[in-house]
Amino acid sequence: MRNGNLCYYEQSALFEGMMQKPACLEAEKEVSPGMNRKELEAELQRLQHDLEDLEETIGFNLLNTSAHISGRQVRKDEESLSALRERIAGITRLLQARQR
Repeated sequence: MRNGNLCYYEQSALFEGMMQKPACLEAEKEVSPGMNRKELEAELQRLQHDLEDLEETIGFNLLNTSAHISGRQVRKDEESLSALRERIAGITRLLQARQR
C-alpha cells in the first residue's frame, strides 16, 4: 500500500479475495448521538473518502483487469458500497437535524 492507495497487485488480490481489506476500508467507527458536529463532519469526510477509494478500486478491477470476477465477489462489493452509502446518509441526516 502506498500512502493509503493500493497498487495494482494489491487491488487485484483484494478483489479476488486473496487478501483482507486494508484497515482504512475496514474501520467501522461507531457514530453516537453524543458526537459533536466536528466529530461527525470528520467521520463523514472519512467515509466519503473510503467510498471513493472503494468505488475506484472496484471500477479499476472491473474495467482494467482480465481476471474472472465471481458473482459472489461482485455482490460482496455492492454490499460494502451500499453499507458505506447508508452510513454517509445517516450522518448527513444527523448533521442536518442538528443544524435546524
